[in-house]
Amino acid sequence: MDIQIKNLSVSFPSPQGDAKVLRDADIILKSGKITAIVGESGSGKSILGAAVMGLLEQPVRVSGEILFGDTDLLSLSEKELNSVRGSRVGWIAQDPVAAMDPMVKVGGQMMEGVHFYQDGNDTKADGIRQLEEFGLADAQRVWDTYPFHLSGGMAQRVLTAMMTLPGPEWLIADEPTKGLDAFVRRQAAGAFRKLREKGVGILLITHDLRLAERLSDFLAVMYAGEIIEYGKTKDTFSVVALFGLSVVVFAALRILPGDVASVMAGVNSPPERVTQLREQLGLNRPLIAQYFDWMSALARGDFGTSILTGRSVTSLVGARASITFPLIILGLLIALAIGLPLGCAAVLARSATVRAVFHVLAIVGGAVPALWGGLLLILLFGRGVGLLDVFPSQGFPLDGWGAPGSAISALVLPAVSVGIIVGASLMRYTRAALGDLASSGYIDMACSCGMTRTQAVLRVGLRLATPQLVSVIGLTFASMVTGVMVIENLFALPGIGNGLVTDVGNRDLIAVQSELFLLAAFFLTVGLVVDLLHRVLDPRLKTATAITEVTA
Repeated sequence: MDIQIKNLSVSFPSPQGDAKVLRDADIILKSGKITAIVGESGSGKSILGAAVMGLLEQPVRVSGEILFGDTDLLSLSEKELNSVRGSRVGWIAQDPVAAMDPMVKVGGQMMEGVHFYQDGNDTKADGIRQLEEFGLADAQRVWDTYPFHLSGGMAQRVLTAMMTLPGPEWLIADEPTKGLDAFVRRQAAGAFRKLREKGVGILLITHDLRLAERLSDFLAVMYAGEIIEYGKTKDTFSVVALFGLSVVVFAALRILPGDVASVMAGVNSPPERVTQLREQLGLNRPLIAQYFDWMSALARGDFGTSILTGRSVTSLVGARASITFPLIILGLLIALAIGLPLGCAAVLARSATVRAVFHVLAIVGGAVPALWGGLLLILLFGRGVGLLDVFPSQGFPLDGWGAPGSAISALVLPAVSVGIIVGASLMRYTRAALGDLASSGYIDMACSCGMTRTQAVLRVGLRLATPQLVSVIGLTFASMVTGVMVIENLFALPGIGNGLVTDVGNRDLIAVQSELFLLAAFFLTVGLVVDLLHRVLDPRLKTATAITEVTA
């Protein structure tokens, strides 16, 4: 049965008037699913959970609706509410030691909860098994222990086991993994997954973003008493990440030394011009107002207009991307042509001398500075300045991709400069991934079936290493967007890196903040795509929800 929260508000009276700690919260908690609520301390997470349990007493004012099926929990009398609490909705308090009776042993409290509140039939054996389920190996000793003898982590596990023993339909857990080490956190997370499989709905209140991401089906983000984002966990994390990135980008550009308007207006500009420009850019408004103006424009798809060029940021980034991305793709193809074969050859080499040579090549190739490598290629192959006079060494055709032959020719030397360095890194990754598999049972099994060692490594080993290599290649592709910045400046290519450096130097605030946000969004998107590809290529991850380790 779902729990639907409508317009839930909670306020505390004060001499200055009511202080709202929860404002018009709207959220649907799906039955049989785990919904996580995250947010900073004081955001109202625990208050929301306590409101659902009916634990907020006078003079606290609670308004709105909390529908448990067709029943509004806020309209129930204390007696009616007691028929729901414990029996149908369990509560795991944030402070477990304070939540348990210090005068009664753990076992006595577990049985009291089952028989008094639940009128259940669970036995001592059931209780001990439940304690073991939550990582308490010496459950019999714990059963006979007073709560004040337990550590904080043990008390947390005991309380969780106690509240889940009766088999409630819903469980509200306030920081249930607080104070637990990585191993026990994994056990607790596994127990929550089992409860979900049994159809128990769980409201997980936590600061642990990693736990929320790995464990929950739905995620709500709270800030200053409001639910600012709610949805499926994967989707919500993307939105939250973009929000965080936007804040970082905005703040970073505002703390740079110097007055933005003065820099953009020029050294000898009159004060009137500086004031006019400051008003035009909205720099005279409060920072929070500037931020929300920018974000509202982004939400409409308006990334702003460059003050210096008068062109929209979208067209600027598009024009620059038409150079940068072909450069990256060509460089990555060269890197793959270098890294994958040499990495495989390094693993297959029988001679220690040959393996040492490959090792040196990987180190030297990765250690060559991009600037130095690019200059060397210009001196060797640059048209007009190089020994062989083959490829252009500066600029990009005015016709752009209207002259594809000239465009590709202009990218050859920059792509080779990037490809050699990235290829050396891919060679090391390939050698490491295949090297671990070369001595594994997978390869031995393939050899026992009639394959040569080379065939086994290239067919079986490379297939097993593919998900890992795809992840590395995808993230390498993303990092190359900014990694080609030096190369673009060296070869005078008007790409994203070159343009960003120019815009930062000119303090073109509108252009820079939108460009950085678009780059950050691109990195995030690539990361999500890589994650999806990894899951598609590795069937073991399809059942990851049952076996994934949740660590601190």
